[in-house]
Amino acid sequence: MEILPLVGIGELEFGQRKKAVLKLLGTPSTIINENGLQDEGYEKWEYNDLGIELSFENDGKQLLISITVESEIACLNGFNPVGQNEAILIQSYPEIELTNQQEGRKNYI
Repeated sequence: MEILPLVGIGELEFGQRKKAVLKLLGTPSTIINENGLQDEGYEKWEYNDLGIELSFENDGKQLLISITVESEIACLNGFNPVGQNEAILIQSYPEIELTNQQEGRKNYI
């Protein structure tokens, strides 16, 4: 699956509705906070077999707002960044920026 920055991954695109994602990927392995009833206000779908986690807004539109990938089949410009150490990522993507760091995890854009 090719990561498309600011667009999505593979056929998944930010802004797609839940119905469209269901048609593409089928039923998720797990649904967390269905209909956004908890404080977070968004619904999260996990596809364990694909290594993908999707978050949807629950403002009535139910649009895809976040994609988290933990699969080694994901590529960005022909390179698989998943599981690589930080030095290799920075070398491969010199424009990368640290956006968040908590509990030993770092998020980059």
